[in-house]
Amino acid sequence: MKAYIFILIVNVLSLGIKAQTSKFCTSDFSYQVNLEVSPFTYNFTDNSSSSNTIVNWHWDFGNGETSAKQNPEHQYLAEGVYIISLQITDQSNCTDISIDTIEVVAVIPPTCNAFFTYGLDTAAPNYTYKFFDHSIHTNDSIISWSWNFGDGSLLSYLQHPTHQYSSTGNYNVTLNIVTATNCSSSYNTTLTITSGGVNCNANFTYNIDTISGLANTILFHDNSLHTGPILSWSWNFGDGDSSFYQDPTHTFPFPGIYNIKLKITTDICTSQIEIPIQVGNPQKYNVWGRVYVGNHTADQCVAYLYKEYQADYVVPIDTVELTSVNDTLGIYYFYQIPEGNHKIQVVLPSSSQYANSFAPTYFINSVLWQHSNSISLFQDLTLQNINMKAIQPQSGTGFISGKVINQANNQIEGIIVFLYNTQGDVIAYTFTNSQGNYHFNNVPQGALLVYGDLAGFASYPAGVNFATTYDSLSQVNFLIKGRSSVGFIENEEEVSELNYKIFPNPLIGNNLFVQFNAAISSDYDYQISNALGSIIQSGIMQKGRDTFTIELNGLKKGFYFIYITDKTSNTTTVKKLIY
Repeated sequence: MKAYIFILIVNVLSLGIKAQTSKFCTSDFSYQVNLEVSPFTYNFTDNSSSSNTIVNWHWDFGNGETSAKQNPEHQYLAEGVYIISLQITDQSNCTDISIDTIEVVAVIPPTCNAFFTYGLDTAAPNYTYKFFDHSIHTNDSIISWSWNFGDGSLLSYLQHPTHQYSSTGNYNVTLNIVTATNCSSSYNTTLTITSGGVNCNANFTYNIDTISGLANTILFHDNSLHTGPILSWSWNFGDGDSSFYQDPTHTFPFPGIYNIKLKITTDICTSQIEIPIQVGNPQKYNVWGRVYVGNHTADQCVAYLYKEYQADYVVPIDTVELTSVNDTLGIYYFYQIPEGNHKIQVVLPSSSQYANSFAPTYFINSVLWQHSNSISLFQDLTLQNINMKAIQPQSGTGFISGKVINQANNQIEGIIVFLYNTQGDVIAYTFTNSQGNYHFNNVPQGALLVYGDLAGFASYPAGVNFATTYDSLSQVNFLIKGRSSVGFIENEEEVSELNYKIFPNPLIGNNLFVQFNAAISSDYDYQISNALGSIIQSGIMQKGRDTFTIELNGLKKGFYFIYITDKTSNTTTVKKLIY
């Protein structure tokens, strides 16, 4: 009892001394879930105070991992209750600790998305339209539909209603859905009614093939309106396959959500429609792994996720930027990813201490797409580790430059270019700039290979041989066409390009800024599309200005492309936008 009292007295005296000498420090922190990555990802914020400068932070995340950063990010790997502590120390050696408990819970995001199409009912009175619900509801069922036809009429609660308008005009039509698990979603579009009727309007219906017994097989039926005979049908099934039949049957590689496009052409007009459809009952899973740079884990990285379809058709579907990855033992984490085959690529940003020592690498340890391994995601996967490819630097006095000519998807900025020696070692790498140009300085003598690598495209190199010092080669170019990237050397090249930059990239907030090197002398068109090629937004940049602000709304995480066209010179450039 005496010892216990003595300890109390010492503590009280200690507190008294701190107050008398103005030494006071209080540990405090807050946190929030970073759902942009996953519900297992937490951002911690130091809210501590002191009369002196705080010089040390020690975080304990309750799972055996710690951090010395002031405001760390931490990636948990499983649900559970974790005791978090932050201990601070200031310049006067005042120390304090605060403790809190958090419960990490897996939050499954909603999986319903409202969508509909419409068509003129030619068998009904004028201005009568049929509306077709195409809403997606994975692992769920829709229990209510609510239609607002935009003309002040009563709402409809049918799944596929028919509605007669009283006159021509523009009508904002909205569909709201609610599912059995209380997921809600809405979709709206403008219906324009004119007195001239419809020359052609692409549309289609579909149903599951219950006869053949083949899984993931859908029967499509052209349901387009047209005043003249249809000359051609062009179907794109969203998995790299297509058809020119009027009523095709298609087997998809695995369950999922696919954006189906149909384009029809008559002798007087063309029309195109895009409808998302659900094939089977697609599931979603989580995948994570560690990023190794030699015997260490990476300090920073950006991980890109690609979904593979048939015939080497790939679509970028997600990206995670982990700038505090050293606090998470070098972990990348993709949460609730659609089932199927995927590939992952990791790039170290220039701010990483390892950026000049390790090249961009695909899972497991390849820098080139065609040599990379796939991840079959049909269950939650852990420890899908990536071992970054080490650079074996060689120095010299040569110079190589070139550019990308991309006839496949028009992307020219941000394409990785590798410099190899004949032993298969990466001795340097760089990225193409906004004009598709790249260069290497300090190139050594000898036989070398230059690869241009773009995800989803096989890379074939251009061979160069520097026999003397101060050699230079300025037209080592790459042609991306079909499903491959082929290097070649040419003497002359006609260049026609637009010079501008976009920022911020990755996008922060809703405003994207486009800045040209001078005021544009004619109007430019811009178009923003997602990774599937669907147009998200378009508009005009009016002449006489050099900087433009594009307000973007409703974007989801992933890749986007911005196309800017100078119609006077018929020049289009494409830049990749990450959100």
